[in-house]
Amino acid sequence: MRSINPNFKIKLVNLTNDTQVNAGNDNTQTLRPLAGKIYKIIYFYYYAPDPVGSAAGTHDIRIQYDLTGTKRNVALCKATTGNIVAIGTNSSWTGDSSEVPSTATEQHTMLYHDLWASYDFPLYFLYENDTDVNQTGTRVLEILVKEYPAR
Repeated sequence: MRSINPNFKIKLVNLTNDTQVNAGNDNTQTLRPLAGKIYKIIYFYYYAPDPVGSAAGTHDIRIQYDLTGTKRNVALCKATTGNIVAIGTNSSWTGDSSEVPSTATEQHTMLYHDLWASYDFPLYFLYENDTDVNQTGTRVLEILVKEYPAR
């Protein structure tokens, strides 16, 4: 049986970003605790508005442990133009194109119980804009974590 150190702090990590994401590009926010610390994600919410003026394409948000090009998604939610995209541990997913895992029950179970980050294994929140216009809207990303000392 695995034991967890009861000495933790609750922290709110705000990675909200309003950097413009040009059509065909992406933007990554990284959840990386300081060396010697581990984060257990309690709650998170990630929201991206519809790119204003878009007439074609999709945009998505992904959660990944690897950015080497292999696209090892922990979660993915994609929306066609005209729609917002949002994911979170305690809210329904908003996207109309595709989701990974494929059911809301699988998504909520996985995201609520299994997301951890350390200095050596950070968690990446990736926004991809594959629409025909630049994304100029603010992408809200708020993460509530338990911070533990690493053993």
